[in-house]
Amino acid sequence: MTAGITRMLRGVGFAFFAAALAFAGPLVAPAAAQPETPAEFLEDFSNTALTELTGDGLSQDEREARFGSLLEEGFDVPAVSQFILARFWRTASEQERADFIVVFKDYLAQRFLPLFGGATDVELRFGEGVPLQGRDDLFEVPVTFVPADGSEPVRTIWRVRQQASDFKILDVRAEGVSLAVTLRDEYTSVIRQQGSVAGLIEELRRLIDSGQIRPVNQQS
Repeated sequence: MTAGITRMLRGVGFAFFAAALAFAGPLVAPAAAQPETPAEFLEDFSNTALTELTGDGLSQDEREARFGSLLEEGFDVPAVSQFILARFWRTASEQERADFIVVFKDYLAQRFLPLFGGATDVELRFGEGVPLQGRDDLFEVPVTFVPADGSEPVRTIWRVRQQASDFKILDVRAEGVSLAVTLRDEYTSVIRQQGSVAGLIEELRRLIDSGQIRPVNQQS
């Protein structure tokens, strides 16, 4: 399962650093005014993520705990989990759904936290959010990642939903590749192999516990 994700991550490079930022939100309410647009929301999130997750003196356990808290604040985890499990979500028990969300968050932490190491070497340029399919609550926001070394910029699209006065991130696409769709395809394959959502949960936990979810250059 991880081979496909690894190939995709290599192919889009910095773009999936965007996904790591997308899974981050403020630990506490910001002192500044609440963001009024999706672009302002994403810019606040990226700044807060860099501050909270790249500070000196943080243990790995503390960084992972912070990541989990940030994830809950900024990302619609239940909605994304439901999308990723697709039709299997409907047949899963309430306990299996809850267990999947827990292991999914652990997966994201191990997959994306190491990518914050080079974050200060990238400039983020935020475009204006565009309403999607005539809706006034769903937006696509272009974000361009410009490496400091002068290499080719990476253009991404973040999908953001407005909920009352708050925003939640649903997905990020890079070079036409959707993170949520990629994970859905990977997880569906595992469910078919293992025979159930419970089997997927068990396999994800095994991979996490063995450290196989980390980026290749971070594995021991």
